[in-house]
Amino acid sequence: MQRTAAEIRSQIHCSSFFGSKRGLLDSHQLSDLKQKLIEHQEVNWINGVAEAFLFSYLTLRGEYSLFNFTLSPDSQDRTGNCADADPFIEKDQILYNADGLKPIHRIHYMNYGAEKFARLSQGEDVGMRYQEMFLLYRFLKNPHQKPPVLNAPSFWVQVNRTARTLTQKISRKINRFSV
Repeated sequence: MQRTAAEIRSQIHCSSFFGSKRGLLDSHQLSDLKQKLIEHQEVNWINGVAEAFLFSYLTLRGEYSLFNFTLSPDSQDRTGNCADADPFIEKDQILYNADGLKPIHRIHYMNYGAEKFARLSQGEDVGMRYQEMFLLYRFLKNPHQKPPVLNAPSFWVQVNRTARTLTQKISRKINRFSV
């Protein structure tokens, strides 16, 4: 099926679409996509190295229904912001921008790694802005899976993570010099 550039552009998105769709792809679909990417060399269609390019490909191939708020003809829909930069106001479990109180339809968590989301979803307070709102919507269809309380990591867990990070940085620097 041929699509116009405008149709394709409306389906290009960041990875948050898949971040909110846990279990969207089953093993058969993943196997089929892998075959198309590798054996049929559709990987050459992906123009970039960021995961957003791969996720956009998956959306186009899977023909999933999505709405790109940034392209909405209604300016009230075109709201979205970066979670670690923009101040929001929470009211009745909905976030609004501080200027004009327009509802926020999407939040971009671009500066937070997947490991933080995994730990947050398991009940760890990771210090991320709007983490309670994230969890509310992450577990909206399965509220019984939402952690009832967020706990700070223990002192020893924090020490271990810091030591691991330092070890990785030192290892990378040593590897750069040894090449």
